[in-house]
Amino acid sequence: MTNEAPFEISIVEPKVPLVRGGQMDLKVVAKRKEGFKAPIKIDMLWLPAGLGASGSIAIAEGQTEALIPMNAAGNAEISTFRIAVRGEANGGNGNIMVSTPFCNLRVADMYLNLAFEQAAVEQGKETELVVHVQKQLDFPGNAKVELFGLPNKAVTTPQEANKDTKDVIFKITTDATSPAGNHANLFCRVIVTENGEPVIHNIGTGKLRIDVPLPPKKNEPAPMPAAAKPAEAAPAAPKRLSRLEQLRLEQQEREKAKKAAQK
Repeated sequence: MTNEAPFEISIVEPKVPLVRGGQMDLKVVAKRKEGFKAPIKIDMLWLPAGLGASGSIAIAEGQTEALIPMNAAGNAEISTFRIAVRGEANGGNGNIMVSTPFCNLRVADMYLNLAFEQAAVEQGKETELVVHVQKQLDFPGNAKVELFGLPNKAVTTPQEANKDTKDVIFKITTDATSPAGNHANLFCRVIVTENGEPVIHNIGTGKLRIDVPLPPKKNEPAPMPAAAKPAEAAPAAPKRLSRLEQLRLEQQEREKAKKAAQK
């Protein structure tokens, strides 16, 4: 005689794709028979090449849902796959294993790509990191763009981008104790909301160089106060330098300061 399993599980089919280089949380829902409260271990029955998923997820005791974190490699196959999840729990007389019905999981290319300009700054100062947006697919609304991988005590704030955005500029503030050196593991997490669900991209990599400030020049005279200018002679707005021009100018100033300090 075969007894009916004390629980059923199903996948909430995603309304958005899992994009290359991105991630998603796959929701699994349990329907429990009355009185059955045991935890239910869940894992993927099968994964297409290039996809990964956590294998240590459980629907907690007495709960009815859990999320399986999934990710896609940058070369994952673009297609729609049929996936299922297996659930296992102690039914009182041993372990019971069930499966969800199959559902669709769409793997797609990234909606956009990013090109990072290199940034440099002295400890305790501020700089800008310019990220060029290369749209690959129109997407709705404003995407949230966050910068990760900054060294200790270097901070910035999230930005936004839409399908027409060309550049995203992060203003980075460092601390006097932020570690000097080249930090080459910066990446952006871009979250596009579509059909009420997030499409999460992880795109890198950017670089930030933090320099130790140069010592002050010996016997350097105090700067002369600037002469007052006539009110009618309002200066023209300064030309905004590109990040490459800024880096070249900073490097020239540092080289001049080093030579002066050696004299």
